[in-house]
Amino acid sequence: MAATKQGFPAKGIYYSRLSEQPEIGLSHGPTESPVRKRSLVGPDLVPHMTGFSQGIIPPGSSVERHVHPSKYETFYCLKGQGKFIVGSSEETCKDDMEFELEPGCCITVAPQFWHSVHNTGDTDVILLYFGVAC
Repeated sequence: MAATKQGFPAKGIYYSRLSEQPEIGLSHGPTESPVRKRSLVGPDLVPHMTGFSQGIIPPGSSVERHVHPSKYETFYCLKGQGKFIVGSSEETCKDDMEFELEPGCCITVAPQFWHSVHNTGDTDVILLYFGVAC
């Protein structure tokens, strides 16, 4: 279904199918990282929403520590086991907060908080996530 100039077709609905989206690398971190994503909703479709994607983190892999200066990010774990670490500075420190990542948990990170995700299990971690610009 073709999108209009505003991103929505004439009936006001945007439809995408996960299986039809290509796996691509993240916009941050090393280019050789095995971490991949599939974007269901791009950054210009919904005002203030920076995207809605599925993240795939293979066993033993990580999303490196990074920050978004003006974006909230919400993550929902569908599959796998891992650690989600949030901190207020670029360097790891004793004030970091560490959360167990497991199916059914939801984590929202506020702007200007550094965060990373680590797969500690033996299967892929699968996350759904979206961002909201502020």
